[in-house]
Parts: sequence; C-alpha cells; structure tokens
Amino acid sequence: MRRVSLLCLTQPLDTLQTFIAMMGGVINALNTRLDPSTIAFIIDHGESDVFIVDTEYGGMVRDALPNIKRKVMIIDVVDDQVWHPSSFFLFLSHLHSSMTTGTRGVFLK
Repeated sequence: MRRVSLLCLTQPLDTLQTFIAMMGGVINALNTRLDPSTIAFIIDHGESDVFIVDTEYGGMVRDALPNIKRKVMIIDVVDDQVWHPSSFFLFLSHLHSSMTTGTRGVFLK
C-alpha cells in the first residue's frame, strides 16, 4: 500500500484523491499554506512513499527537501499541461505505473 502526499490546487485534487483511493493508496493532502518545515514533518510522520507536487509550489518543496528524512518519490507536475484533460489521463497512467511497480523519479513536464 502506497502513501501518497499531494500538494496541488483544488481542481485536480478531487480526481487524484479518487484515483489514488481506487489504487489502494492512502491519501495525505497537504495545505498549500504550510511552511517548508511543517511539510517535511508531515511527509516523514505520514510515511509518504510518493509526493505529488504542482510546480507552483516547487520553491516551498525545495526548501523542505533537506528536512525530509525518508526516501520519497517526488512527482513534479506542470499545472497548465498536466491538469489539462487531454494529458491528465497520461499523468494518471504514469502514476499508476509508479504506484504498482515502485518506479522512482517520474517527472512530467
């Protein structure tokens, strides 16, 4: 069972939560107003395996990375491309593959 943390806007969050739950994953949606040290603590405490981050919050995550003690796969998504309906299915396919095979380092840009 994969634990997936999400740091993204509300629009794709609904679909992602449904998809991750259907895959048997545990969802940990992070508030976009959190500071980097709190994000790092939540990732560690929640034992996240996958961290899906909208690039809009990339700077915040970059500041949190030195404080994250566990190994976590970060999926970095570009908001205006991935959340578009035509490419969202491709994103979900990559996410499915990474959740089932344990592949690390999937970046969609």
